[in-house]
Amino acid sequence: MDVLLGTFAATLTAVVIWYVLQAIARWKLFGKMGEAGWKGFIPLYSDYILFRDCWDAVYFWVMLALAVLASIVESTGRMDWLVSLLGLASCILTIGALYKIARAFGRGIGFTLGLIFFNPIFLLILGFGQDEYLGPQ
Repeated sequence: MDVLLGTFAATLTAVVIWYVLQAIARWKLFGKMGEAGWKGFIPLYSDYILFRDCWDAVYFWVMLALAVLASIVESTGRMDWLVSLLGLASCILTIGALYKIARAFGRGIGFTLGLIFFNPIFLLILGFGQDEYLGPQ
């Protein structure tokens, strides 16, 4: 039992440290974009700010509408193909947004792949690195 509690405590500590690092990285990232750092802590609002400042806010609203529509369709228990199609469209928009974020900081497709597959690590790189915000590209 002591081993289980020790493992749980170590895991919880690591998760809290990781979350704090991510929060600080988002704070710094938003600071580089000329936004107040606290905006990075609010889930939907921070996504809106990223879309607005790196791409176009319209795409944020399209993505939000896709998520709501997928949730409604999924709750009916029918049309699984439509839920899959909406999920695919949302995934494509997410990849586009990550590419635009990379471009807004002067990075290219390689960094975009990093944001796609290792998002938390690459957000730390953007937040703590020397990259400057260049605006939408």
